[in-house]
Amino acid sequence: MHHIVSYPYRVELAEEGGYLVQFIDFDEAFSEGNTLEEAHFNAAEVLNLTLEGRIDDNFNLPKPSRLKEKNIFYATPEADIQIALQIHWLREETGVTLADLARNLKTSWPSAQRLEKSGNNPTINKLSEVAASFGKRLIISFE
Repeated sequence: MHHIVSYPYRVELAEEGGYLVQFIDFDEAFSEGNTLEEAHFNAAEVLNLTLEGRIDDNFNLPKPSRLKEKNIFYATPEADIQIALQIHWLREETGVTLADLARNLKTSWPSAQRLEKSGNNPTINKLSEVAASFGKRLIISFE
């Protein structure tokens, strides 16, 4: 079962002032901020951009690491990115191909593929159909 997707990052003081942000699961995802609040805001922005880029380029989409260290923070990507990731991981775990998903949803292969792209924004009904096709149910929460 998948829950809200949140990726860990470290925040360190920069020598010249301000804060540096580095994501644990993505070497290319780093940022900075003059204040701690700005560093956290920028972390969420860079996470969205990193995940969008990896989704668009069909790159490796790792599941978030879970760390027990101090000074670890977590950023949560936008909802459309979370949807794409969760559908992608669910297909991987179950061995369902995009063609299988398209057949199960009675739709085209390109329509099924769009479910795993950011910015797609499927309807609640479509997401419920996807969940049902995997024997799951859709749960939505506000955090």
